[in-house]
Amino acid sequence: MKKEKVVKNTDIESSLKADELSSDFASFYQGQITNSVTAISKKSKHEVDPETQAWLFPVEELGGGKVVLENADKNELTLSSAKLLDTITLVLTGILPYGASDEKLSGYLDLELDVYKYMKFCGLQDKNQTVKQMKKDLEALFNASTTAKIIRHVGKKEVEEVQDIRFIDEKPHGQIRDTAKIHIALSFARYLTHNQIMQYPLKILLSSKNPNTYYIGKRLAELFNMNQGKTNEDSINIENLLKFTPNIPTLEEEKGKGRHYRERCIQPLENTLDELQQIGFLSEWYFMKADKQMIPNEELHAWSVGYNDWKQLYVHFVIKDYPLRENTTNLIEDLKK
Repeated sequence: MKKEKVVKNTDIESSLKADELSSDFASFYQGQITNSVTAISKKSKHEVDPETQAWLFPVEELGGGKVVLENADKNELTLSSAKLLDTITLVLTGILPYGASDEKLSGYLDLELDVYKYMKFCGLQDKNQTVKQMKKDLEALFNASTTAKIIRHVGKKEVEEVQDIRFIDEKPHGQIRDTAKIHIALSFARYLTHNQIMQYPLKILLSSKNPNTYYIGKRLAELFNMNQGKTNEDSINIENLLKFTPNIPTLEEEKGKGRHYRERCIQPLENTLDELQQIGFLSEWYFMKADKQMIPNEELHAWSVGYNDWKQLYVHFVIKDYPLRENTTNLIEDLKK
């Protein structure tokens, strides 16, 4: 298949413009794969189907459908690998034509990722350490893959669609100096360009001693994007949020082990949400009941609030300066041209 274009470093630079680097959000192709695979690790707490050992993820926007990632548990992406995959996706969102054919997409698969701009994205200071880690992360992404069985409800029937997804289908070639040469898998490019676009919070990529700022920040942005205009656009059940946070166990797991779930679950969650507010991603957050009634701190931390009470509580969050949906809609229309 003839390639119509090779993406040079100048194209990557234009997709990571200086003004975008200094902004709070950037456009990002979003699908269930990008939502979930970067949250999986050895400590992941997602629901596992015991019969197939497949990882299950709810598809909120499809009325109870689901995505089954049949071998995602083998990937075990580290935090840095997940951030690199997100950065690559951010770059691809800026250059891949929306809904393009395989023939057209094939011309956009050779990327040269600027190391210095990647360091700026992630708040990294040491180039040698960055290059060393990038080599490991690119190797991990080359070895990573998943078979996604997407189950949609069409009327009273369930319709299944199977997609084999790889992220990088050639080993990184050449030494990494100022740029990293990456060959994107066509299956990943195809998957991305047939999904929606969200506004990605760039601040969660910045280096932090608390890895949960990335996982929780990304999940909140995904939820808000999917649910804009709905009553649940700014809230999520605590237990459901912890399922997408590999570094904090769920309440149920800790309770089952006889451990103090407040110290191991609630306190790390509170600390992470506070940090997301400190870095300017959230302007406000608090715990509330299902009827959206805020719970005062003195009541919340009383010992009379037990395990079953916590499982029924929600996190209310307000994302600071989240771009309007119309801006994303306009971008999608532009990409179609």
